[in-house]
Amino acid sequence: VTNKCKDEDLDYYVRECGDILGVTVNLPPTSRSAKHVLEYTLAQLVEFKKLNQDPDTFVGGHSEM
Repeated sequence: VTNKCKDEDLDYYVRECGDILGVTVNLPPTSRSAKHVLEYTLAQLVEFKKLNQDPDTFVGGHSEM
């Protein structure tokens, strides 16, 4: 079934995920395409990562354990 997925199906799935995750309520009604859902989600992820950085935990991308 997955191999039969077309671009239109992927667009639908991303928009539905945006609905389920509550992303679409944060977007204007005219900007609720899959592209906008992904853009908003990525921007939120980047902001989250920026706020939750702990420079003492990681050095050079590797854990100091």
